[in-house]
Amino acid sequence: MGVETMGVETMGVDASRAGAPAGTRSTAGRGAAPRRGLSLVEASVAAAILLLLAVGVLPLFAQALATNLAGADSSFASDAARSTSERLYQLPFDHPELTLVAGTERVTESYYSLTERRWKPGSEPAGGPDPALWRRTTTIRHYGVGALEDELLETTEALDAAADPGHVHLKEIEVSVRGTRTAGPLGPGRGVAVRLLKSH
Repeated sequence: MGVETMGVETMGVDASRAGAPAGTRSTAGRGAAPRRGLSLVEASVAAAILLLLAVGVLPLFAQALATNLAGADSSFASDAARSTSERLYQLPFDHPELTLVAGTERVTESYYSLTERRWKPGSEPAGGPDPALWRRTTTIRHYGVGALEDELLETTEALDAAADPGHVHLKEIEVSVRGTRTAGPLGPGRGVAVRLLKSH
């Protein structure tokens, strides 16, 4: 019986891929792309752009700082003036703090200490080691009821009331608070005045 010879087909094996893991491609014969960084010119241009942006933004920061400080100054002055005037307003009409000893008005000075961070009586010590951050002036005036006839408080009525305490029907409480900063990049200090009328 005849023997049928079966042809064996041989497949060529790519020698370049022998032993290479599946799914990988050979880079043989190809030039690897060099890694590029920033050149000196590119870095200089980027630095110049950042510098221009910073120069444009810095004035906004300075303006915001000045605005915040002005707001804080106004709040402090307003609170100090209002708290003092409201305290005096709550006192009895004939309280010593609301009574004139002589003249037509009574003025009391105080200052906010830089070192102690509190209000102290009297004027700021000149050239001392404890300069004032704020100055507060409290003024008390007496008036008779006739001072309101023309809706204005007249000085002559104050004189009459001072001469005769029995004619005192109104007491004016005025509290003024002002910062001591006069100049500088942040501007002068803020000031607030509060005025109240207390009737008998």
